[in-house]
Amino acid sequence: MAATAHHITVSKTARYYTLGTLSAETKEIWIVIHGWAQLAEQFINDFSVLDSGERFIIAPEALNRFYLRAGKPEVGATWMTREDREVEMKDYVDYLNSVYDALSISQHQAKVVVLGFSQGVATLSRWVYRNERKIER
Repeated sequence: MAATAHHITVSKTARYYTLGTLSAETKEIWIVIHGWAQLAEQFINDFSVLDSGERFIIAPEALNRFYLRAGKPEVGATWMTREDREVEMKDYVDYLNSVYDALSISQHQAKVVVLGFSQGVATLSRWVYRNERKIER
């Protein structure tokens, strides 16, 4: 007799990083999505040159972390693997929607720009396709 897979929804604490201050003076809100084996804290630092006082930059971190090399302390994160792929995609779409909503982005006049790197490109593409949130570029 073969095993049967089941799913339940659970709460998970996720983290994201920001650069700048979200205010009435913010002209652009950037949501940047890292690639495979990266962490959001390191990835967002690459965008510090854009922190002009008129941009607010958000870097959500993928929900799945792993050790990059056995026995070593370096950790990376991934948005999904091929295992239980559809569920992983739903989870990260819901997560990105939650970050967007928690920051009340839709209530700001700023343009919303999204940018992904590597695995982050596919992640953003799915998120943009599956939601109705305001994104200009």
